[in-house]
Amino acid sequence: MKWIFLILSLSFILYSLFFILYSGKWDGQSRFTMVDLGPPVTISSFDPATHKGIHLLVPNNLEVDTSSGRGKFPAGSLAAAGTHSWASESISSYLGIFVTGEMSQLKQVDKLRWWWSARQVEWKTVDLAKTQLVNYQQTADGQSVGKLAPKWEQVASEWFASLVISQEKLTIGVVNTTGVAGLAASVARSIETSGMKVIEVSNSSQEMDKCEIATPVSLKKSVGVQLMKTVYNCKWKEGDKLTLSLGRDFTSR
Repeated sequence: MKWIFLILSLSFILYSLFFILYSGKWDGQSRFTMVDLGPPVTISSFDPATHKGIHLLVPNNLEVDTSSGRGKFPAGSLAAAGTHSWASESISSYLGIFVTGEMSQLKQVDKLRWWWSARQVEWKTVDLAKTQLVNYQQTADGQSVGKLAPKWEQVASEWFASLVISQEKLTIGVVNTTGVAGLAASVARSIETSGMKVIEVSNSSQEMDKCEIATPVSLKKSVGVQLMKTVYNCKWKEGDKLTLSLGRDFTSR
């Protein structure tokens, strides 16, 4: 009986470890980035390779060009304007960064891994409103509205790139098959911020139903490719070069 108990205990421990390591959305290698819809909206992100992290406070009056063609909303009102998934997708798309998840919707295993890993991170807090990365203008009714400054993308690459992905030196082409103008360029921003290099952005009249990633077999399990598969819910196929094709399902996110 003693041996049976020990075997069952060991099996439970191994299963628990497997569950913690492999069942969550975070891959454990790339940057873990979480959105808290606030107020204020806060982007918390750390790189497990460097143990460096940032808490980015987003101004409530930053005007966000939202997903699904719903127009522009102040960041501070996103949580009340739609679902948390839509709000998180909108802020991540506007900032041009990959997001692991929105805080309230993270799986328990990811919350546990965040808590465990974050203890070892050297954090810094940045209030975006107090930087030169937001330009403000007055609306007709006297309201102050913020927009990201052109130099945001350079700084975002410094704050939100994943070291392991940068070291892979992946080059990728992005193809928009949806007919939605500017979609490929928007996605390319997030890909480049993560540490990959976009070498081509194009459109195709051959509309696809689902996002697809084509790569040589040697790149299939690379961290960058696996991250894009997860973020964009893509299927994989073998190809001569690394290409991300955006399908109709992308526009309904």
